[in-house]
Order: sequence, then C-alpha cells, then structure tokens
Amino acid sequence: MSALPRPAEDLSPNELLLQRFLAEANLGNTRNSREAYRRQARLFVEWLDATGRDLATVTRADLGEWRRTLADHAPATQAQKVASVRKLLGWASDEGLLEGVTAEDLATRTPSGQRSALATPRVPRKPIRRLTGDELRMIVEAPFGITTKTGKQRKGALRDAVALALMGLHGLRASEVTEVRVRDLQPKNGGAVLTVHGKGRKERAVGIDGATFRLVRAYLQQTGRKIGNGDGDTCLLQSQRGEKLTRSAVFALVAEVGRRVLSRDDLTPHWLRRTWATHLSREVRDAEGNVTKPAMPAPRLQREAGWASLQTAQNYVDAAAEEDEAPATFFLGITAPEPADGGAE
Repeated sequence: MSALPRPAEDLSPNELLLQRFLAEANLGNTRNSREAYRRQARLFVEWLDATGRDLATVTRADLGEWRRTLADHAPATQAQKVASVRKLLGWASDEGLLEGVTAEDLATRTPSGQRSALATPRVPRKPIRRLTGDELRMIVEAPFGITTKTGKQRKGALRDAVALALMGLHGLRASEVTEVRVRDLQPKNGGAVLTVHGKGRKERAVGIDGATFRLVRAYLQQTGRKIGNGDGDTCLLQSQRGEKLTRSAVFALVAEVGRRVLSRDDLTPHWLRRTWATHLSREVRDAEGNVTKPAMPAPRLQREAGWASLQTAQNYVDAAAEEDEAPATFFLGITAPEPADGGAE
C-alpha cells in the first residue's frame, strides 16, 4: 500500500519548490529522462535540507560546496546530477524564485572562462561495441550455411539474409525491418531506394546496393511476389505462414547466427547497426594511402541513421577519428542468387 501524500504544511520550503518543479517543468520526452531528473533533483533538495540551506537563497559558494560532494561519483553519474540541478535552478530562476544567485552564476563558465560548479564533467567516451568487417560478412551470409537435418537449405534462408543485410549493410533498426512493405522499394540504377518508417513516424530514404537488391528480388520471387505487381501492401519480410515477421523473431535470428558463426550469445540487431554506422564514420585508404572512402560528416550520418540527436552521430565520427589502427576491409556486399526471370520489377 502506497504512503499517503504529506500535507503541505509538513513540507519544507525546499520540498514545496521541488514539488512545483516536478509538476511544472519540462523534464524530457522519455520516461528514463524524467525519472533521472526527478531522482537527482530530489537528492539535491535533500542535501540542501540536511545542510540547512534554502533553495531560494542558495549561493554560488553553496553550489561549489555541493559540487565537491560529488568527487567520489563516476563522471557519468556526476554529469547526470549536474544536469538535473542545472535544470532545477534554471526553472527556479525563470520563475523568479531565486534570490541568492544570478543567471551569470548559473552559467557553466565564469566570466573569465573558468568552468563553474554547474559545468558538465568530462565523461570518458565508451568504446562503441561493434563487429569487424569479416564478422559482419559471416553474420550476413550465415543463413545460407544453416541447413536442415537432411542437409537442405532452410526455407527461410533468403528472408533471413535480407533481414540481416538491411540491418548490417544499410543500418535499419529491428523494428524498421519488420515495417518495410514491398511498395517502399523503388528500383534505381541497379539497386533501389527504400523508404524507411523510423521512430516518431519519421521517414527517411535509404539507398540499397545492387547485391542486397538482388537478394530482395530473389526472396520476392520465392514468395511469389513482385515489385509493382499488386503486392505493394504486403510486408517484405514474412513468416512461413505469410504473416508479418515480428521484432522478437528478428532478435532471435540475430542471436542464433551470433551463436552459430561467432560463438557468442550477446549479439543483438543493434550490434549490426552500430557496425554500419562505424563504417560510414571512418575514412578508408588503400595500401598506397589513397582515400577509397571518405568519412561521412556527422549531419549526413544523422540523416542516414534517422537519429534525433546530431551528438549521437558526432560520437561515431569522433570515435573513428581517434582510432589509431588502420581499418580492416569492410564487407560491402553479398553473393545473392539471381531471380530466374531476371528481375522482379
């Protein structure tokens, strides 16, 4: 049984301001973001109460003392705490509720350029978990090497190879792969342009290379369908019963091929997407040092991946620039059977 809310007269002035903040401020678009702001703002208010300070009259010196209490926390935790307190104080300032600090005091840098108590700490960048080019090749081609007990190729091999290629070679999310319909494919210059329905109902155009498109056409032929032939409303990837392939089935597929060809049990579709994004972020040179593939700028990478944040793309570009080793050869295509009729367009 949940506890009853405390009467307003039992709350400290700090708690009353916190309640207003939690009720009125914009704490982000995701549940995790909102929960983080609530938790860290409450911890700050508890520190104020424990040290006999009022939020309304908190000073720059108080903020400096609070910041020193974070020294034992990991940089990422410090960053979360500082961001939450900065949002709380910014809201209180906008509401005219602060008496002890000014907008200048709430800045992340002092007038002389020094980092302030509310400056976000430098968080070491975590390595991007991804596959090598050779590992990706093994994953994408794995369905053709998985056979039944009688030694025959599985019926779902073509479909599974299409799903893996769209994720590993073209960066689609698992949820996006399941939503692709035949009408979303428009043949162009030997390949195709695929309209991807991403997060937040945002659409983006993704170029499909010739090898992957040949694989798609072979799969459509196997399932008795063609592009532009009345099959446009059907989902591209289907179960053996002709139903839409589920997201859980895509996760299960990636996990299975990860175990079979890489002997690892932690592989998810996002590993394939990260591998794709990493490749686009890297400059590739040949043995003579000539650039054979330039690094993709962050704004374009953001558009290609369908990310909401430019910073996400910039993280990949920065990580690629910091790599010392020469990039390994990346897998850029697959060997796919040609449709018997020469094409499904």
